[in-house]
Amino acid sequence: FIILDGIVESTVAKNLKSSQLNLQKGSSLGLIDAILDRPFSRNMKAKSTVSLAVIEKGMIKNILASNTFSGALIKSLVIDIDNKYPNTWS
Repeated sequence: FIILDGIVESTVAKNLKSSQLNLQKGSSLGLIDAILDRPFSRNMKAKSTVSLAVIEKGMIKNILASNTFSGALIKSLVIDIDNKYPNTWS
């Protein structure tokens, strides 16, 4: 999902620690999870009226598969981001 308008609170609780972010227009929800083909890992709650653009997971996979080199590079960068900032961007 891409936030078109509004504010979304994104939270995750792991190992008794909680991580919370407020996401706004232009932010993506679940993009890293979609690219890494894993279940969605954060809880989202609308803090205002929210408009979203829906991007099908299959479309993301098709874009990454259409160019093997670019797809591998993007996936590698996403893995690095996810490892450096666990529980943040998913």
